[in-house]
Amino acid sequence: MHASVHRLESLLEQAGHLTGNTPPAGTPASDYLRAVRESLEIHAAPLLRAVHNARRLLREELAPMLADPSGATDPEMVTRDLADDLDQAWVKAQDLSRAVSIVRTVSNDFTGDDLRQARLEGAVLAGVRWNASTAWPEAWEPRIRRASTPTDEEPGVLVIAAEPCNAAVSAEV
Repeated sequence: MHASVHRLESLLEQAGHLTGNTPPAGTPASDYLRAVRESLEIHAAPLLRAVHNARRLLREELAPMLADPSGATDPEMVTRDLADDLDQAWVKAQDLSRAVSIVRTVSNDFTGDDLRQARLEGAVLAGVRWNASTAWPEAWEPRIRRASTPTDEEPGVLVIAAEPCNAAVSAEV
């Protein structure tokens, strides 16, 4: 098999491994994760179909044609079909990427929220976005400020880092 066909097959196989395991049921977090998964599957399913179609075309038509160039198959038609399938996969991958970005933003954006009653013990806060109007539990606020850094994109918005900083950071604009 030609190296380019092998490389394309490898990339399509990687794209085909997008789905994961369903989170265990029974907790509010798993309900949220299930809702996120269902939302992303709306975008992932068409991508997986486009990848499947491209892989089938690659295996069943293009690879045999390259192995026996004297065959009856029209190489231009096969190449055009494969290019169309790959274009569809690209568009669907962009849709999925945008959906993932939206989920990440919604999952980590606590700007302006009142979290004073939140139980934060054991919560992974790295990546959480907040601002001066976000209200934290009183005992947590100094720790949150030490662990936060300003974002470059939005003035007044901070992100909790994985490691605490040496000094408290102001959330004021």
